[in-house]
Amino acid sequence: MHGVGRQVILMGTTVESNTSPQVYKENFKVHTYEVDIHNRLTIQALAQFLQEAASNHAALLGFGVEYLLKNNRTWVLSRLAVEIDEFIPLGEVITIKT
Repeated sequence: MHGVGRQVILMGTTVESNTSPQVYKENFKVHTYEVDIHNRLTIQALAQFLQEAASNHAALLGFGVEYLLKNNRTWVLSRLAVEIDEFIPLGEVITIKT
């Protein structure tokens, strides 16, 4: 059954507060335009989910795109290493944590 909910963890982006780490979670459903010919989530779509979650987390913490533009700043993802244990099928809901 689809929609069980897998978890993808974007390592190294946990933001620490004064008391404990803050973990941001966002769910993404795999759509038809995000899969390959075998109905599996593409690496490109997974990378877009990761970037979207990280950007939304940054915005919640006060240093999102608006803050960056206002302060003449940016952030760049220069490398991405992904290890996949199993492919994620069409219709699956995944949870990304940053």
